[in-house]
Amino acid sequence: MECDFGLISETDGDVVLHALADATLAAAGEPDIGVLFPPSEPRFSSMAGSDLIAIVRKRVVERGLELEQVDVTILAESPKLAEHYSEIRRRIGELIGLAESDVSVKARTYEGLGVIGEGKAIAASVVVMGVVGRPKGTDKKSASNGMFEGEFPLALEGEIPPKAVVVNVDGGSRGNPGPAAAAAVCRDEKGEVLFSESVYLGETTNNIAEYEGIRLALSQLSKHKMVDAEMVICLDSSLAFNQLVGRYRIKSQRLKELAQHVLSELRAFSNLRLKLIPREENRLADKAVNKLLDSYKK
Repeated sequence: MECDFGLISETDGDVVLHALADATLAAAGEPDIGVLFPPSEPRFSSMAGSDLIAIVRKRVVERGLELEQVDVTILAESPKLAEHYSEIRRRIGELIGLAESDVSVKARTYEGLGVIGEGKAIAASVVVMGVVGRPKGTDKKSASNGMFEGEFPLALEGEIPPKAVVVNVDGGSRGNPGPAAAAAVCRDEKGEVLFSESVYLGETTNNIAEYEGIRLALSQLSKHKMVDAEMVICLDSSLAFNQLVGRYRIKSQRLKELAQHVLSELRAFSNLRLKLIPREENRLADKAVNKLLDSYKK
């Protein structure tokens, strides 16, 4: 981007990348760049912002931080940056290892107030979101969400064990968002129903209803004192399944909260796994959901 003025700085003056470096280090519990890269040392004073980010990124990855989203606010009276947002997002994504869609960029002026408003300075504020606890080299698939390391994988890929208790769960809404319900149907190894529960959720989305179905199943399993049995929860939501086993990032704050609740509740069970099944194999739970929604419709 061409501009008719420049910045006076002890470094390259890239305030966005410096703010990004500080925010990323803070998220990993590391010291700030003033401590790690003191400008009094010549090798750091001339370092480009992109090189700084490369070092910071390597450092935080080794600490187990996986970035999910970055939000950048640039505070400057000029130049006007709106037409350059996409390029800035793309470049930041390249440097920090995120897709452009996971980087948000916006600019604000000070309406003539202070040194920023007078055009004598610019600043940047950066917020990063990420997950801490997945050390470098750990495979997302095997790590699930970090809570089952050394025990058993959360995802069941093969056949359901013959003696396992099976719980079919489902959730759905009519309108997305719209009237929604969730259901859980539990069967023993002989296929006999041990319990069948459903709950009306009011107005919400399909994805939230799917998570509520899993929570309903876990609640009922605890209520029936089945925490030590070998169990498989079967669901047809590819999104919820892959988010819970750590293969998909969760961008919705509400779904993040629900996933955290589910993973926390799973700690009470010694041998429970999740299995993704086709929708046509989940008719028991789907039927319970629709039966309840039909009753509320009347």
